[in-house]
Amino acid sequence: MVKKIDKRDYLMRFFSLVIAIGLWLYVVYAENPELEFWMRGIKIEYSNQYKLEQNSLVVLTDIASQNVSVKIRGRRKNSGVMTAENVFARVNLDNITGPGTYYLPIDITFNVHGIEAVDKNPYNVSVVVDEVISMKKPVRVELAGNPGENFSIRDYSSSLGEIEVTGPSSVVSLITECVATMDVEGIAGKKTFTAPLRLMMGDGQEYSGDMLTLSNTHVNIVAEVLMTKSLVIVPVTQGGEELNIDVKATPETIEVFGSPDTLADVTEILTEVIELGEEQESGVIEVGIILPEGVSAQDSTVNVEIIVTEAPPPQP
Repeated sequence: MVKKIDKRDYLMRFFSLVIAIGLWLYVVYAENPELEFWMRGIKIEYSNQYKLEQNSLVVLTDIASQNVSVKIRGRRKNSGVMTAENVFARVNLDNITGPGTYYLPIDITFNVHGIEAVDKNPYNVSVVVDEVISMKKPVRVELAGNPGENFSIRDYSSSLGEIEVTGPSSVVSLITECVATMDVEGIAGKKTFTAPLRLMMGDGQEYSGDMLTLSNTHVNIVAEVLMTKSLVIVPVTQGGEELNIDVKATPETIEVFGSPDTLADVTEILTEVIELGEEQESGVIEVGIILPEGVSAQDSTVNVEIIVTEAPPPQP
């Protein structure tokens, strides 16, 4: 037997649903209650930082790594559209006039109407400010690698003896020198290199930060890599034929530099003429050497030892 459904039940249910929806709409839109909630991880940024630059000041504190939590109050309709992009946390640097450590409040603003901040954590942040200075630092060339076999670096020079380093005073003072590395692996002849400059600190470590600027970031290095050859030194003497004299260089060889073609036919190095007298005595003298064109040596003189012995009496 099928039970007959009363139409009045349908009407009651329908009106109940309409009333419930109406009450919900009234609470949400007409009443629009006030809510409080926290938003966390809001990034902090600086404002009026350009004024520090005008006073030759710079902030050392990395504010990008810090954030703030904000307790927000607002009506449901306004709160419902709130995201982190609608919250701005700023630290005003307007009143900083010199280096030091400052504890500054975090200002919270919104771009949504009807919202206010009722609490925040933290309230303040520590900001370290330093003076911007420029200081000259020496440039040093550092050699790396080895030239070809029987070759040696005869000479090298840098286009810069020093550069100007600019940045926070406390950071600039850490820098002791600027180093350029010249790789001479397997090279020969005269070469020009362009090498980047690296900032070195007093503890021997390389500075890897981004707070310093250089007047020059690269340096030109001219290096002369020549062939080396060990040659016998031949003392050249004049006079003293009647004496029993032994003359020799000490040491007896010298290291010379030149191109392979220049050194190919050079087998010995002569000294300047050594005058020997009738009353010559034994001893060590310094005498110049004669280098062929295109040949060089570390020193321009050598020591020559003169040994005078009595001649044996003539045989009857």
